[in-house]
Amino acid sequence: MTKEEMKQYQHDWYQKNKEKIHGRVVNSGREYYQRNKELINERRKKNYQEHYEEMRAKRLEYEKEHREEILKVKNNRSKLYRLDLKFDAITAYGGECAICGEPHIECLTLDHSFNDGAKFRKEYKMHGGGSTFYRWLRQRGFPQDLGLRVLCWNCNCSIGTFGYSPYEELT
Repeated sequence: MTKEEMKQYQHDWYQKNKEKIHGRVVNSGREYYQRNKELINERRKKNYQEHYEEMRAKRLEYEKEHREEILKVKNNRSKLYRLDLKFDAITAYGGECAICGEPHIECLTLDHSFNDGAKFRKEYKMHGGGSTFYRWLRQRGFPQDLGLRVLCWNCNCSIGTFGYSPYEELT
Protein backbone atom coordinates (compact mmCIF):
# COMPACT_ATOMS: atom_id res chain seq x y z
CA MET A 1 0.00 0.00 0.00
CA THR A 2 1.32 3.42 -0.90
CA LYS A 3 1.30 6.31 1.52
CA GLU A 4 -1.67 7.92 -0.25
CA GLU A 5 -3.65 4.68 -0.25
CA MET A 6 -2.94 4.24 3.49
CA LYS A 7 -4.16 7.78 4.20
CA GLN A 8 -7.31 7.16 2.19
CA TYR A 9 -7.95 3.83 3.94
CA GLN A 10 -7.51 5.42 7.38
CA HIS A 11 -9.75 8.33 6.42
CA ASP A 12 -12.50 6.00 5.16
CA TRP A 13 -12.22 3.77 8.22
CA TYR A 14 -12.46 6.78 10.53
CA GLN A 15 -15.51 8.15 8.72
CA LYS A 16 -17.20 4.75 8.90
CA ASN A 17 -16.47 4.30 12.64
CA LYS A 18 -16.63 7.92 13.86
CA GLU A 19 -19.84 7.59 15.91
CA LYS A 20 -18.69 4.37 17.51
CA ILE A 21 -15.32 5.89 18.47
CA HIS A 22 -16.69 9.13 19.90
CA GLY A 23 -19.52 7.39 21.69
CA ARG A 24 -17.11 4.99 23.33
CA VAL A 25 -14.77 7.81 24.38
CA VAL A 26 -17.57 9.90 25.87
CA ASN A 27 -19.28 6.96 27.55
CA SER A 28 -16.05 5.53 28.88
CA GLY A 29 -15.38 8.81 30.70
CA ARG A 30 -18.84 8.83 32.20
CA GLU A 31 -18.62 5.18 33.14
CA TYR A 32 -15.20 5.70 34.73
CA TYR A 33 -16.56 8.60 36.76
CA GLN A 34 -19.54 6.57 37.95
CA ARG A 35 -17.31 3.66 38.95
CA ASN A 36 -14.76 5.88 40.71
CA LYS A 37 -16.88 8.79 41.95
CA GLU A 38 -15.75 8.54 45.59
CA LEU A 39 -12.06 8.30 44.69
CA ILE A 40 -12.29 11.22 42.28
CA ASN A 41 -14.11 13.38 44.83
CA GLU A 42 -11.54 12.53 47.51
CA ARG A 43 -8.71 13.54 45.16
CA ARG A 44 -10.46 16.79 44.29
CA LYS A 45 -11.03 17.59 47.95
CA LYS A 46 -7.41 16.78 48.85
CA ASN A 47 -6.12 18.89 45.95
CA TYR A 48 -8.37 21.76 46.99
CA GLN A 49 -7.11 21.61 50.59
CA GLU A 50 -3.45 21.36 49.57
CA HIS A 51 -3.60 24.24 47.10
CA TYR A 52 -6.26 26.42 48.73
CA GLU A 53 -4.08 29.46 49.40
CA GLU A 54 -2.53 29.36 45.94
CA MET A 55 -5.93 29.04 44.23
CA ARG A 56 -7.41 31.77 46.44
CA ALA A 57 -4.56 34.15 45.60
CA LYS A 58 -5.03 33.52 41.87
CA ARG A 59 -8.79 34.04 42.13
CA LEU A 60 -8.38 37.29 44.07
CA GLU A 61 -5.79 38.56 41.59
CA TYR A 62 -8.11 37.73 38.68
CA GLU A 63 -11.07 39.41 40.38
CA LYS A 64 -8.98 42.51 41.06
CA GLU A 65 -7.82 42.74 37.43
CA HIS A 66 -11.31 42.12 35.97
CA ARG A 67 -13.44 43.85 38.62
CA GLU A 68 -15.48 46.00 36.23
CA GLU A 69 -16.31 43.10 33.91
CA ILE A 70 -17.29 40.84 36.80
CA LEU A 71 -19.53 43.50 38.35
CA LYS A 72 -21.21 44.18 35.01
CA VAL A 73 -22.01 40.48 34.53
CA LYS A 74 -23.22 40.06 38.13
CA ASN A 75 -25.41 43.16 37.91
CA ASN A 76 -26.94 42.07 34.60
CA ARG A 77 -27.61 38.57 35.92
CA SER A 78 -29.20 39.96 39.10
CA LYS A 79 -31.32 42.41 37.16
CA LEU A 80 -32.59 39.68 34.83
CA TYR A 81 -33.37 37.43 37.81
CA ARG A 82 -35.36 40.17 39.55
CA LEU A 83 -37.26 40.99 36.34
CA ASP A 84 -38.05 37.31 35.89
CA LEU A 85 -39.41 37.11 39.44
CA LYS A 86 -41.52 40.22 38.92
CA PHE A 87 -42.86 38.99 35.58
CA ASP A 88 -43.88 35.64 37.07
CA ALA A 89 -45.60 37.30 40.04
CA ILE A 90 -47.43 39.93 37.98
CA THR A 91 -48.55 37.29 35.48
CA ALA A 92 -49.77 34.98 38.25
CA TYR A 93 -52.00 37.71 39.69
CA GLY A 94 -53.57 39.03 36.50
CA GLY A 95 -50.89 40.65 34.34
CA GLU A 96 -52.48 44.11 34.15
CA CYS A 97 -53.75 46.82 36.48
CA ALA A 98 -56.99 45.67 38.09
CA ILE A 99 -58.39 49.22 37.91
CA CYS A 100 -57.23 50.94 34.71
CA GLY A 101 -55.97 47.94 32.70
CA GLU A 102 -52.36 49.20 32.29
CA PRO A 103 -50.45 46.25 30.71
CA HIS A 104 -46.81 47.46 30.85
CA ILE A 105 -44.82 45.38 33.35
CA GLU A 106 -42.53 48.34 34.11
CA CYS A 107 -45.49 50.22 35.61
CA LEU A 108 -47.07 47.39 37.57
CA THR A 109 -46.79 46.29 41.19
CA LEU A 110 -48.65 44.05 43.61
CA ASP A 111 -51.12 45.56 46.07
CA HIS A 112 -52.74 44.12 49.19
CA SER A 113 -56.36 44.68 48.21
CA PHE A 114 -57.60 44.81 51.83
CA ASN A 115 -55.00 47.46 52.78
CA ASP A 116 -53.40 44.97 55.19
CA GLY A 117 -49.80 44.95 53.95
CA ALA A 118 -48.29 45.77 57.37
CA LYS A 119 -50.37 43.05 59.04
CA PHE A 120 -49.37 40.60 56.31
CA ARG A 121 -45.63 41.37 56.71
CA LYS A 122 -45.88 40.97 60.47
CA GLU A 123 -47.83 37.71 60.27
CA TYR A 124 -45.48 36.12 57.72
CA LYS A 125 -42.33 37.76 59.13
CA MET A 126 -41.59 39.42 55.78
CA HIS A 127 -38.74 41.89 55.60
CA GLY A 128 -38.52 43.93 52.44
CA GLY A 129 -40.62 43.92 49.35
CA GLY A 130 -40.09 43.77 45.62
CA SER A 131 -37.98 40.82 44.53
CA THR A 132 -37.82 39.43 48.09
CA PHE A 133 -41.61 39.31 48.17
CA TYR A 134 -41.85 37.96 44.61
CA ARG A 135 -39.39 35.18 45.50
CA TRP A 136 -41.44 34.35 48.61
CA LEU A 137 -44.57 34.09 46.46
CA ARG A 138 -42.85 31.93 43.83
CA GLN A 139 -41.58 29.51 46.48
CA ARG A 140 -45.16 29.03 47.63
CA GLY A 141 -46.63 28.63 44.14
CA PHE A 142 -48.21 32.12 43.97
CA PRO A 143 -51.08 31.49 46.44
CA GLN A 144 -54.32 33.14 45.34
CA ASP A 145 -55.84 33.46 48.83
CA LEU A 146 -53.62 36.34 50.05
CA GLY A 147 -55.81 39.16 48.75
CA LEU A 148 -53.21 40.41 46.26
CA ARG A 149 -53.98 42.25 43.06
CA VAL A 150 -51.97 43.93 40.33
CA LEU A 151 -52.07 47.72 40.19
CA CYS A 152 -50.12 50.27 38.20
CA TRP A 153 -48.04 52.79 40.13
CA ASN A 154 -50.56 55.59 39.48
CA CYS A 155 -53.50 53.65 40.89
CA ASN A 156 -51.47 52.23 43.79
CA CYS A 157 -50.07 55.62 44.85
CA SER A 158 -53.44 57.33 44.41
CA ILE A 159 -55.17 54.73 46.61
CA GLY A 160 -52.39 55.02 49.21
CA THR A 161 -52.54 58.83 49.26
CA PHE A 162 -56.20 59.66 48.64
CA GLY A 163 -57.95 56.38 49.37
CA TYR A 164 -59.22 56.00 45.81
CA SER A 165 -58.01 55.93 42.22
CA PRO A 166 -59.39 58.47 39.76
CA TYR A 167 -59.56 55.66 37.20
CA GLU A 168 -62.07 53.69 39.33
CA GLU A 169 -64.82 56.05 38.19
CA LEU A 170 -63.95 55.45 34.54
CA THR A 171 -64.27 51.65 34.69
